Amino acid sequence: MPSQQSQLPVPDKALADIQVLDLSLEIGAYCTKILADLGARVIRVEPPEGDSLRHKGPYYHGQVGVETSLRHFHYNTSKKSITLDIETPDGAALLRRLAQRCDVLVESYAPGHLASLGLSHEELSKTNPNLITASITPFGQQGAYSGYVGTDIVGAAMGGLMALCGFPDDPPNHPAGLQGYHLASIAASTGITLAICARDMDPAGMGSHLDISMQEAVSMSTIQTANAKFYTDLGQTPNRAGMGSVGGSGRSIHQCRDGGWVSFVVPPDFWDNFIVWLLEHDLAEELIAPEWSEPVRRMEDPGPVADATGKLAALYNRNDFFREAQNRRLLGMPVNTIDDLYEDEQLNSRGFFVEIEHDELQDTLTYPGAPMLLSETPYEIAHAAPSLGEHNEEVFAGELGLSAKEIEDLRSSGVI
Repeated sequence: MPSQQSQLPVPDKALADIQVLDLSLEIGAYCTKILADLGARVIRVEPPEGDSLRHKGPYYHGQVGVETSLRHFHYNTSKKSITLDIETPDGAALLRRLAQRCDVLVESYAPGHLASLGLSHEELSKTNPNLITASITPFGQQGAYSGYVGTDIVGAAMGGLMALCGFPDDPPNHPAGLQGYHLASIAASTGITLAICARDMDPAGMGSHLDISMQEAVSMSTIQTANAKFYTDLGQTPNRAGMGSVGGSGRSIHQCRDGGWVSFVVPPDFWDNFIVWLLEHDLAEELIAPEWSEPVRRMEDPGPVADATGKLAALYNRNDFFREAQNRRLLGMPVNTIDDLYEDEQLNSRGFFVEIEHDELQDTLTYPGAPMLLSETPYEIAHAAPSLGEHNEEVFAGELGLSAKEIEDLRSSGVI
């Protein structure tokens, strides 16, 4: 017989019944975007001049302003915006009142800063014991580096990722795409959803405090994907591999006839398929010798395989090489540029890109959509990023019951 819980109606969004206060700054903005696009009501708390994302380009058609930053557009979809100077006594008091009405608070201030304002998790929990607080910082709430400032490049460097990016003879490279911030945000959003589940299963419904370190989130990825085998098992420290793979057998990135690039690896069980392809173009040369069919031999001397693959790739356009490799059950894949992603057959067949209307711009912009497909409670961008303080009236008057005069007094004094 189905349980009583299974009889409950399924919400139209996974987090439809969750309210979030977002004080996450840049390091955690992707975390709260995930929560908002999963249906949570996310209230982004910004200083009266707007948060830092609004003041960073690129800007829509080069028009610099707090309402035209493309970073703001991307990271603040589906959220609401209020302005509030929490450094003032009145602002801190209003935040405490808002926290009483929320399930989750996400913050990225230096450890101890919110406590100095009377806004620590411990203080807020006194009036809302169900509150879940997620603190996302460069190095966590304690430890030798907990008081240090750190941006995305610091996370990539201190987490070991940067040391693996680039060519062996070059200095380490900063990976593109704000990988440090994103990995920290993904860890935080995962932790928050688990904390919500744990709270909902707890008869007392108690909240919790999550301590997310960007360095640890990056290190987790670096160690598991690159270092575990070679450092733990073999005692080797992987180095930058350039156009190869860390710990791999030679160069795996090759340029095609049309200038495009492909990634190519020969699966051990399909070596014969590769040799047949090379023979069709008179490129097999020494590789037809039986000893080259052994993976260990190719690991010891990867040069001939890489050279042959490079010559083979140069005979094809990128997409033709990709499809030919797939037909032969070989791991040949295109190295996509941003332009390529927007034209990608697979992404478009799954409806990855979505069109979002911006009424204030009188324009519609294309966004990357859902990173996961949920059959019953879809991940969906509900609306474009809000204008600065767009929801002040809704939140301060509608939820906290402030009068029009009280709101105007707060505005004139610079609190909102």
